[in-house]
Formats: sequence, structure tokens, C-alpha cells
Amino acid sequence: MTPKFRAWDVKDRRWLSPLNLLMDMTGELYWGFAGTVKYQGNQKTANIIVEQWTGLKDKNGVEIFEGDIVEQEAITSYPGEYGGDIDLLYIGVVVMIPSKGACLKRPMVHDRLEDNQKWRCDYYKTIASYRSKVIGNIHATSELLNGEAKDA
Repeated sequence: MTPKFRAWDVKDRRWLSPLNLLMDMTGELYWGFAGTVKYQGNQKTANIIVEQWTGLKDKNGVEIFEGDIVEQEAITSYPGEYGGDIDLLYIGVVVMIPSKGACLKRPMVHDRLEDNQKWRCDYYKTIASYRSKVIGNIHATSELLNGEAKDA
């Protein structure tokens, strides 16, 4: 897997080209444009959030990055031979956990069988990409998390 990144400018609330990101020997992050000999016009950016591709794509072929808001279906009952009803819907922010891989952090659960009850999990839910769909990201569409993006 080739690593891919994206960068969010917190101050200007926009995506930046990750090709213009630089990291110096001390780990400081800069953003700028390439000159003929060296990078020029760099500005130190404490307000840039860099997110890595998880290596997964959702059921529509969209790449899933850290910080994405993902909706994942869960089938808990299996009537018939080839599948069942979608009983639960998880909605959460994608994070990377070294021991688990790509997960939803404390996702909101919508139970479609029990009068559409909702609750927040106290755990990380691993992502099954074939049942998942990217519906936004924590920066531009945090309202999809019911305004709770601060704890993600």
C-alpha cells in the first residue's frame, strides 16, 4: 500500500494539497510551494491537521481517511439463506488503532428494530469497508456527529 495523506487547514477551514507539506529533521510541519532549488515561502503551520489513508475503501469505492465520518451497517438477524435485515447503523469518526487498524471511535448506534433507539458506544468499532459509506469528515461536516466532534 502506498501511503496517502490529506491536510486540513484549521484556520482557513479548507483542504490543502499534501504535496506541499514538508517536515524538517525535528518533525516540524511546514506548507509551501516548490521553488527551483529549494522550497520557498514556507510557513510554519501549527494549524494543519494531516490525516492518513487507512488503506480501505467504502462500498462505493471512496477512500477512507482518518477523520472521515463513516456510516456502517450491521446485520444482526439472518432470516433466509443469503442475508438478513440491517438492524444497526453505526456512525462515527475514523481513527487508527495500532492493535486493531481502522476503527470508529465511540460511534453512535441507531437500532432500527427497537423504535429507532440511539446510544453512544464506549468502545472502538472495527470498520468493515464493504458495509461502510463515507458520509463526511470531522472538519467540514461535524454536525453529522450531533455536534460532538470535539471528543473525537
